Amino acid sequence: MQNAGKSSCKCIGSNVLFDSTLGYPGEGWGECAAAPARCLDFEIVTYSASGWAGALQCLQDLPETVQIVLLQEIRTRHDQVPGRALQAQKVGWQIHFAASNTTLAGGVSSGVATAHRPHLRLLGPATPIWEHRCLSVTIHTARYGPLQVANLYQDVYASDEQKYSHLARLWDRLRMVPGRPIIGGDSTCTPTR
Repeated sequence: MQNAGKSSCKCIGSNVLFDSTLGYPGEGWGECAAAPARCLDFEIVTYSASGWAGALQCLQDLPETVQIVLLQEIRTRHDQVPGRALQAQKVGWQIHFAASNTTLAGGVSSGVATAHRPHLRLLGPATPIWEHRCLSVTIHTARYGPLQVANLYQDVYASDEQKYSHLARLWDRLRMVPGRPIIGGDSTCTPTR
């Protein structure tokens, strides 16, 4: 069903499928009379990728209902960002990076990326909050308005107190910016915890 000026979607079982060729750019899912309220309309996924190959595979494998993906441990240097953004675009995603760091031994560690479907509009630039470990983006959605999405990859060696402190500071920061705050990511811990 196509409505003038409205997005079109179909309800199949308990899922709503979005046709990104309909509606206005940035409108996203919007309100859809064809979909009952019980229909799933928006999913956010977080995935600790352990490298770019795993991150790209994750993006390729996700169903259309997933609209935003928070990727951690992407192991992507600054000079690799443009090429990897193009790879993500080829599989249907816009992506924003807080690039990885180079270790003392010359390896690549940490890094986060937040990906979203192209029909969702980014409001302002992606903002690295903590280098290599936390990225914030504001994404406009028709149904929920702006979402202030923070992708946090906490240091495995940080104490619980440090991790709680990071979360509290991040939450306070997100509350100061317009948009519903969402924090996702990976809060790893050592095997002894």
